[in-house]
Amino acid sequence: MKVANPAGISLTMPPPPPGTMPRETLQQTIDKLFSLVTNKGKDDLDSILDEIDRTPKWENAANMFWLGNDLRWTMQQVQLGAPKEKILHGLTQSRHHSSELGLAESTPGKQLSELRSKVESLSESAWKSDLSQQIISIINGFATLAQEHQPNFRPNP
Repeated sequence: MKVANPAGISLTMPPPPPGTMPRETLQQTIDKLFSLVTNKGKDDLDSILDEIDRTPKWENAANMFWLGNDLRWTMQQVQLGAPKEKILHGLTQSRHHSSELGLAESTPGKQLSELRSKVESLSESAWKSDLSQQIISIINGFATLAQEHQPNFRPNP
C-alpha cells in the first residue's frame, strides 16, 4: 500500500495481517502531523507527538505476555504469603511491561502504579488483605483493553 500526503511524503507499508483491523492508517498520522506543522504551532505538534507516544504498542506481544504472566505470578505470591520484596518485584516487572506497551497512563496502568506505591509504603499487614482482588481488577482492565483492540477476538473455540 503506497501512502502520500499533501507535502509529498510517501511511504510504502505492507498490508495488515489477515483477520486484523488496521489502526489509524499511516496516511492519517502523516496528515495530522502535516496539518499541525503547517497550520498550528510547536505546542500543538508537541501535543500530538505526546499522544503518539501514549498510543498502545499492541505489536509488543512479548510484553503483553509477560504483563499477564507477572500479574498472575504476583497474585500467586500474595496468596502464598510471600514477603513484601517479592510482591514489589512482581508489581515492578508488571509496571515495566505496561510501560513498554504504552499502557502506563491507561486506567489499569495507573491502578498498577498506585498499587505498587501503596504496597511499598505500607506495612504488610495493612495491604495483604485485599491485594489479590486489586490485582485481579488490574488484570481484567488490561484484558478489556486488549480485547477492545482485537475486534475479532474469540475467547472460546
